[in-house]
Amino acid sequence: MGLALAALAGLWIVLVQLTGNGGNPTEATLAGYPLIFVALAVGMGSLVSPITEEASFRGYAQVILERRYSPLVALPISAVFFAAWHGPTQGFFWSKLLFFFAVGVVFGTIAYFTDSTLPAIPVHIAGDLLFFIAIWPQDASRHLVMKAGADAGFWIALV
Repeated sequence: MGLALAALAGLWIVLVQLTGNGGNPTEATLAGYPLIFVALAVGMGSLVSPITEEASFRGYAQVILERRYSPLVALPISAVFFAAWHGPTQGFFWSKLLFFFAVGVVFGTIAYFTDSTLPAIPVHIAGDLLFFIAIWPQDASRHLVMKAGADAGFWIALV
């Protein structure tokens, strides 16, 4: 699943450089707090959110949808719900909705093929930690392709 996280990180970076809609608006509120508080908040958020989201979107919604529709229909519908759920904290920008839809498809595919939400939880935790620690903090330094052109980081992320 490391490849899936790498692909999602690349997608995020490309979308940020194309649209300028980066960062996690909720993360900025941690600025100025002691490091131990930030570490505990990021750690807790990276543990609690994946468990509740996997239970809700894959364990409940996707399973109910799969009973009524084929997995090819159920999985994208569940992913749309997942993307919409992230709108209030991430912003209702097309680029972010597309990104979280793709994330929902990845986690939904894991749940479908393993017939369990459990395998997606550690991947989701790793993804949250990756984005909180390494991806979102760098978004402010990413250059908009329309203004500065595509740099090497853009092309690497695109591939």
